[in-house]
Amino acid sequence: MKEFDCSCNPKTAWLTLNRQCNFRCRWCYGEDTHYDPKETMSLAMAKELVMVAHEMGVDHFNVIGGEPTLWPDLLEFNRFCKDLGVTNCIVTNAALFGDDSFWAEYQQSPCDNVSISVKAVGLEQFKDATKVGIYDQTMKGIERAINFYQTGVSTVYNSLVGMDGLKQIATLCHELGAKSFLVDLCCPVITDEGVSLGYSIEPHQLANDIMEMHPFLDELYNGKIEIETYIPLCLFPESFIEKMLGSRQIATICHVYGRSGLNFDTNGDVMACNQLLGSIIAQKGIDYNDGTSLSEHLNSDELKEDYKQLLRYPSEECDKCRWNVYCRGGCLINWMIFDPSMCHAIK
Repeated sequence: MKEFDCSCNPKTAWLTLNRQCNFRCRWCYGEDTHYDPKETMSLAMAKELVMVAHEMGVDHFNVIGGEPTLWPDLLEFNRFCKDLGVTNCIVTNAALFGDDSFWAEYQQSPCDNVSISVKAVGLEQFKDATKVGIYDQTMKGIERAINFYQTGVSTVYNSLVGMDGLKQIATLCHELGAKSFLVDLCCPVITDEGVSLGYSIEPHQLANDIMEMHPFLDELYNGKIEIETYIPLCLFPESFIEKMLGSRQIATICHVYGRSGLNFDTNGDVMACNQLLGSIIAQKGIDYNDGTSLSEHLNSDELKEDYKQLLRYPSEECDKCRWNVYCRGGCLINWMIFDPSMCHAIK
C-alpha cells in the first residue's frame, strides 16, 4: 500500500479573483460568500501570489471566482502571465463571452486555456438552475469559447438538472463543437447551518447514475469523457472501475489528497479546499511572505500531522482495499453527512 507523508509539492495553483458572480446556481458551494463584490483580489496581490507560487515550482494557474470574467483586471493579469512564461486557465460560465464588446477585447489578451462550466440548457431549466435569464447570451459565449480554444466543456451533475438534463447538456454542447465532456459531481455543501445534502445525490444512487450515463456520453464523445467522482470506488462493480481506470475516464483523488495544489483566497490566504470555505492553512503576512516561507510552513511537521488526521481513511475497510491508492475513500465532505460503513474492501 502506498504511504502518504502529506508533504506539499504543488504543481498547480488556484487564484480566487473575486466572489462576485452573474449567476446564482442553486448548488454552488460559494453561495455562503453571498457573492460579495467587495471580496476581490487586487491586481498587485494576484501578481504577487503568482510569483510566490512560481518560486515553489508552480507554472500553471487556474483563475476562479465567483465569476472571473467580472474581475476588471483580468486582461492585464493575462498579459502578466504571458510575459512571465506561466500558463493560466479561466474557469467560467462563459456568459460574458457572449457580450460582443467584452469578447472583442478578451480575444486580444486571452487566458491560455478555458474550463467552461455549463449549468443547464433550455431557457426554463437554465433560469431555474441559475436564477438569471441571460440564456441566449450564455449559449453564444459557450460556443465562442469552444471554437476559440478548440476545447470541451464540463457540467455539474446534480439532482436539480438530473439525468435527462445532463444528456441534453452533453448533446447541445457536442452540436456546438465541444471536443470532450467532463462530469463533475455535486457534493454535499457546507453552510452557516452545517452540512447538507443540497442538490447532491446519495452515493449508491450516484454510482448507479454514473453507470447509466456512461454509455451515452462515451458514444457521443467517442470516448473523450471524464467523470470526476468523490464517492468510494467500491460502490461500483469491479469490472466497471477496471474499465474506467484503464481508459482514464474517471478521476478520483483531488489535489487535496496529494497536496499538489495551492488554493489562494481573495486576500492571499491559502485554503485547504475551495469547497471548505474558511479552511485557512496559511495566512499571508503571518505564515508566509514568499515562496520559501510558504513552502516551509506548508511542510511543517505540525501541518503535515494535521493533514494525516484530516485525510485518514473513513473506514478500516479502506486500509485493506487494493483501490485505496486511487480512491482514498472518497471526498472527506461525504463523511460529514454519510455513514462510512458503506465502504468495503476490494481485495
